[in-house]
Amino acid sequence: MNTWNRFSVLPLATLALVSALVCGSVQAGTVACDASTLALVTNTTDCERSTSATQDFLNTDPITVNAEEFFSFDDWLFLDKDEYDDNSGQSGNWAVDASVWDNYSNLMLIFKDGAGTTLVGYLAADGATGGTWESPFREPEFDMKPDDKIKDVSHISYYVRGAVTRVPDTGSIVLMLIGLAFLGLSRARTTQTE
Repeated sequence: MNTWNRFSVLPLATLALVSALVCGSVQAGTVACDASTLALVTNTTDCERSTSATQDFLNTDPITVNAEEFFSFDDWLFLDKDEYDDNSGQSGNWAVDASVWDNYSNLMLIFKDGAGTTLVGYLAADGATGGTWESPFREPEFDMKPDDKIKDVSHISYYVRGAVTRVPDTGSIVLMLIGLAFLGLSRARTTQTE
């Protein structure tokens, strides 16, 4: 005899739906920054803010920026970090060695403050090796107390991803083809004179 009826299935279906909604809502992620926040860091093309992460841990698997999937990527590699004193975190310059672009196709800057804020990431423009920055920890990106108009940056972490694929220079290929053509002509001329 079948003991299942619509009254016993309904609570199970409701429980499954609520579980799916609750589990889906606790997942980490990022949201696009306000245009005014993007403008605070020069030589960048995009800005995202974490919805939950306040620390950029490197000792977790995956590391925080990959768990958050900044800019829809989960394969970022830590490159370097710039630390700031209590009195120097309002603005400054960022810089990386130009050789970064020889090996990677993307560079990301992660700004961290801490209390009352989350991580803010900037995607560097292709080939950019530096620029200026102002703290993104301000209105409208974050709700600030009246006495906390702008919060200091604790540090900026640099992350890279995407191995660069080397494409042969077309000039070298053309030069090689010309050399092969002359070699072929030389061989043909030698054969005719014998």
